[in-house]
Amino acid sequence: MASSPSPPPKPLAHLHASLPHYLSKTNAHVAHISRLLSRTSTLDKSLLTVSYTLHLLHSILAKTPRFSVSPLTTSLTPLTAIFDDFRVFLRLWGLLGIYSWGVSTYLTPPGDGIVRAITWGQVVACALYQGLENGAYLAGKGVLGWKKERIARAWIWSGRAWCAYVALELARLGYEWGELKGQDLGRQGRKGMELEKTQSAENEREVVEKGELELRMDKVEDEELEERWGKWYREVGVNVAYAPMTVHYSLENGILGEGAIGGLGAVVGALSIGQAWKETA
Repeated sequence: MASSPSPPPKPLAHLHASLPHYLSKTNAHVAHISRLLSRTSTLDKSLLTVSYTLHLLHSILAKTPRFSVSPLTTSLTPLTAIFDDFRVFLRLWGLLGIYSWGVSTYLTPPGDGIVRAITWGQVVACALYQGLENGAYLAGKGVLGWKKERIARAWIWSGRAWCAYVALELARLGYEWGELKGQDLGRQGRKGMELEKTQSAENEREVVEKGELELRMDKVEDEELEERWGKWYREVGVNVAYAPMTVHYSLENGILGEGAIGGLGAVVGALSIGQAWKETA
């Protein structure tokens, strides 16, 4: 007698079985995002990425006839304003961090004279930038009794201080490039000498033992140097993207449109958010 066919599997059985796995995975991502948004430094990078992306999107939609007057396009303007305002609000106590940076630089100054001079210039530029921005922001909210002309001047000079900081940062990165290239060349020279010693050595066992140790040390040094190069390229990209924006905010009438600002800011966000995600892993 033929056996009766087995009943078809229940449609939701597979989903029910895999639900704990998906919930666990989703919860891990949500927890990671929560950590990303709970730290001030990584929160600003996240808000920066979203804010400038929204500016870019608004600029594109506003120039597209089909979407220029759509509810989506018009709603982006107040939404980006909320993000921009919140980012400035979060920086109100930024002077505390700048003060700590200045004290740390005074107590343990960089050994290199050029780096020390650049660092002090950046501390002063950041203090001016943050102080003027705080004053302009609070005055714009009615907390300080400044006139509109004074508020406008404070915003412009804050932008100029930011511009000075970015210029100094690019100078620092240029100086660091020379150091990194020197380390690259030095490591290549040492590797060549080690290879010659290995080839001319008589004791094969000693060569193997020393070679394994040197290979491990070389790997660590190579990884550290590669990490420094990665950080250098990322910081160059961020500051090259920031440079025209700082010039824009340093001038009374600016030089960039919303699309250019959004695009440059999106580049900064793309270069910054990945590192922020790693920091909160």
